[in-house]
Amino acid sequence: MVTQIPVALSANRSFALPMAVTLYSLLRTASASTRLKLYLLGNDLHPGLVDSVRESVQVIEVPLPNSLVSVSKRYPPEALAPVLLDQVIDEERILFLDCDLLVLDDLQELWNSDLCGHPLAAVRDGAHPYHPDGSSYFNCGVLLLDLKRWREQHTGRRVLELLHTTPCRFFHQSALNRLYKND
Repeated sequence: MVTQIPVALSANRSFALPMAVTLYSLLRTASASTRLKLYLLGNDLHPGLVDSVRESVQVIEVPLPNSLVSVSKRYPPEALAPVLLDQVIDEERILFLDCDLLVLDDLQELWNSDLCGHPLAAVRDGAHPYHPDGSSYFNCGVLLLDLKRWREQHTGRRVLELLHTTPCRFFHQSALNRLYKND
């Protein structure tokens, strides 16, 4: 049985080389029973990179709203892509990968993870594994998202509100950790 896995990545031209490594490793590790559907988010994607991947797998380019440009002076608009997936992609569930990862194994086991009703699954951050109160702090480089729940909980809007009203050291990652600290 073939499993289709929608995967989203975001970048701009300045991250073309790391994104190429991520995409190459993603394609190389996919088993014969995995069919990838890639959503590449950004307003300045490297066209040669997109074209080379399109030869091997279904690719959907997704521009990001121009309103994101003013959200942060430190981070490019593409950094907010995982927060906005529910608004720009019509899927029930999606796997988001940072564009600077090396994929070492087929994604099916991760894709088949039971979210147990939670809106997301993530791994504990290696550099900052805990909040000051001892609860787990997660990294947003690999996120398995239930976009239906994400939409129901208005997660994207809530993250943007936090970014505008509260200091968030690690941008959307800090905001998501605040929202889903014990979830």
